[in-house]
Amino acid sequence: MNKTIKPLVGIDKVKFGMTREQVMAVLGKPDEIAEDQQYGETPDDTTTVFYYDNGISCSFEKSEKYRLTEISFEDDEEYNIDGKIKLGMGMKEAISAAVELFGEEETEDDLTDDIEEGSLLRSFSFYEKNVSLWFDGDKEGEEELVTIQIGPQWTEDENEIVWPK
Repeated sequence: MNKTIKPLVGIDKVKFGMTREQVMAVLGKPDEIAEDQQYGETPDDTTTVFYYDNGISCSFEKSEKYRLTEISFEDDEEYNIDGKIKLGMGMKEAISAAVELFGEEETEDDLTDDIEEGSLLRSFSFYEKNVSLWFDGDKEGEEELVTIQIGPQWTEDENEIVWPK
């Protein structure tokens, strides 16, 4: 599988808007399926399929007729965006590359208080390309890119998804 992540589109033959069955036809049987999850304040139920050996999870929202709306990548340093953003790289280098690629400033969300003491967890979101970069580390060293999340493009008023072709 080609491990180049395409923001707003997907990865390799997996594209936003696919059904769970279509994704499974490409990636095979998942290691786990978590149905009817709710995240944060989102009222929508979500089903997530996990491919642990591939380091991929794919989420399907009920409000979008259970079409693919988010892909997360972790545990494999070959996953990359344009060869410039790769899992395992340091936070400063990854953020600099993301600003260069996406041409926008990021929004930071510090989740350090939600995890064990002495650890850091931060995410940076690039809304124009619907990319979130998650960094983990400790207060002694450099934070490392541990997860890349991508989603599809939304209309300007954020009321409708523009599915890739």
